[in-house]
Amino acid sequence: MRGTRNRPREHPKKEEERHMGKVAETSSGTASSNAANITMQLREACTNLAYGLTEGSLASQKLHAEAIASYAKTQNDLEQETAKRSTEAYNEYAKVAQEAHQKESGRQLLAEAYQNYAATLQGLKEDTTRRLTEAYFDLVNKANQVAADSARRSHEQYVDYLKNVQKVYSSVDVESLIAQH
Repeated sequence: MRGTRNRPREHPKKEEERHMGKVAETSSGTASSNAANITMQLREACTNLAYGLTEGSLASQKLHAEAIASYAKTQNDLEQETAKRSTEAYNEYAKVAQEAHQKESGRQLLAEAYQNYAATLQGLKEDTTRRLTEAYFDLVNKANQVAADSARRSHEQYVDYLKNVQKVYSSVDVESLIAQH
């Protein structure tokens, strides 16, 4: 203890540097081990983020594809139903037209049959347009919901990632990572 008492006191910063050098000398194996552990934890956090974002993206794509398929099915069903009903209406008109030639009031029957046929086509057009518009708005709503859910899941993934990174760095002993050359 005699030697330390007579030595002039160093600047506090130099004392700290000398102390850190000794820590680095005695724990150089620990420093590289800690750095490797931190690297591994950060890599795992990044991998979890990438995995979560990829899974979320795939789930969103699947839901979006299902919504589009549902719309396409509705559109196809409406086209088939409209074609069937318009063909039935035309066949009814054609039947009346054939029978109208044999009847005295044939012109009147033909005019009424044509009006019925035209009214049926107009009704089909209006009904199909309404139902197709509803299906389209349903598609848009589903797409918006998928986008909102995707954004929410992505936000959650990023928050989890940042929490993991924060946790990794909060446990770091900076002095143990500093190696004096």
